Amino acid sequence: MDIHNIAIVRATNYIPFDGKIKSTSNSTSLSKQSSYQYAYSISEFLEREGKIPTFDQIKQKMIEKGEITKDDDFGEVFEKCSDKSIEIKRKISEDYLPYLGDYNSMVLFSINGLVPDDNENGGMGGNVFSDKDCAIIDGLEEHIDDVISINPTDTAIKGNVTLSQNAIILISQKKYDSLTDKEKEELDKLPCKVQVFEGTLKEAVQDSLKESGRYTSEELTLARSQIKPSETRDDLMETLNKIAKERGISQAYHFDVVFNRTDMTGSLQSVKDEAQNIIKVTDFYMEQFYYYVFEKMGIDESLQYRLVNFKDAKPYLNEFCEKIKEYGIDNYKELIKGYNEALIELRDSGKLPTPEEILSSQKEGKPINLSAMIEEQITGKKPDSGFGVPKFAQEKLKLEENDKEKEFFS
Repeated sequence: MDIHNIAIVRATNYIPFDGKIKSTSNSTSLSKQSSYQYAYSISEFLEREGKIPTFDQIKQKMIEKGEITKDDDFGEVFEKCSDKSIEIKRKISEDYLPYLGDYNSMVLFSINGLVPDDNENGGMGGNVFSDKDCAIIDGLEEHIDDVISINPTDTAIKGNVTLSQNAIILISQKKYDSLTDKEKEELDKLPCKVQVFEGTLKEAVQDSLKESGRYTSEELTLARSQIKPSETRDDLMETLNKIAKERGISQAYHFDVVFNRTDMTGSLQSVKDEAQNIIKVTDFYMEQFYYYVFEKMGIDESLQYRLVNFKDAKPYLNEFCEKIKEYGIDNYKELIKGYNEALIELRDSGKLPTPEEILSSQKEGKPINLSAMIEEQITGKKPDSGFGVPKFAQEKLKLEENDKEKEFFS
């Protein structure tokens, strides 16, 4: 086996009509993230206020529905009730979470197979790949010069990826049927192969790899071994190790690449600021969300300052939750709904800045007022210049501007 027999595979919901897979940093991806303190505090607040049922209430409801009985094993009952509780909490809390932007300057692929979901083979997290509408298969050989880390489940390529003429785009029948005639025409113009499939994405990927006559098909795992035993596994791993060694490429997991937890730091200079940039983009979206609701809810300046500068401080978040109670929980829910809908509209119209544009604006000292863009999108009117910029932030901007003038004239 050599590099010619190795495929890179990506499961996705985004079809590359232009033949390019865009990194998150160069696109306007939005998601509701439940793994930060604001989300935890909102969930706890909703439970206190009776918007989310308690564990005991859920247990009683499951007994009434016959899903469990009082005589069932305690451990089994606890597990079932816990799963149901988490499911209900996530579903209800989601309506109170703002969309945030993501940052990732790398496009991730797996090798010769589809990455299993996080709940398979000992993995932890929320990544689910099996329910995607599309998979993209291309040769490692065609993109090796842009690869910054080779790993069976986490092969990373820096920046956007232009598909080669040997690429295969797999699209589910349901997704393909929903495409417009124009979108189908765009796919027909691509130099690579487009294939519609029925059944599971995992099976479609395996079948395509086998039918290619070029690649082997492997069963990937999230366990440390990464590839389940097969006739070709050892040969594939040996080839990957050889390629990485000859080219000085890291073989670290994506998480370790992001946080520089690898000895191959020299080959990862292009992503050395990845972790810091992820935080910057998330903080930007969270701050802009706060600025918007501050305007709408009339939050006092002292709490504004504390929430923006100490985002994970639970006492301040609890204080904010009390303000939500005063404002009206249902009113707050509608406020978030309008905010999120406006974000989607800005994204779909091409007006929403990409993460790279956000970082560039911060570096150049030209901050983007997203909260004002949201207000204009909702009302159809351009808000006053001070909208969405708290007084403490305005004073900070003035100080920065004065410093620039001093530097210019010195």
